[in-house]
Amino acid sequence: GYMSPEYVMRGQYSTKSDVFSFGILVIEIITGLRNTGHYFNEQNEDIISIVWRHWTEGTIVELIDDSLGRNYSETEVLKCVNIGLLCLQQNPMDRPTMSDVMVKLNGDDTSSLPPAAKPTFFLDPSSGCSYTSSTSSHPSAR
Repeated sequence: GYMSPEYVMRGQYSTKSDVFSFGILVIEIITGLRNTGHYFNEQNEDIISIVWRHWTEGTIVELIDDSLGRNYSETEVLKCVNIGLLCLQQNPMDRPTMSDVMVKLNGDDTSSLPPAAKPTFFLDPSSGCSYTSSTSSHPSAR
């Protein structure tokens, strides 16, 4: 799975660590990309920073997985991206609980979603170290 920043940096695990991992999965499902480092663009951005950039520029629909065709509600996709970004907040206290996530996913009112702050980015292209893509219990050098 994907490791939260507090687990990688301090070995601290909580239910909010799972919320972080869920956020990565939501972003991967929507974009059709994996956060493995294989999708870097010329700016050496990881999937989280690419999604954040498109989110803030209002162009997130450009990242929606082509395999979805046009068989989706844009409003629902935007809601899922917002929820995914909320799950990726640096501070675990700023992340929603999984029950909050379920309520938000099942709800129709997107206006009740708080705006996401810039999420944590873990890929440092200069060091070749990726913390969110490791499936072992330790960060791995790439």
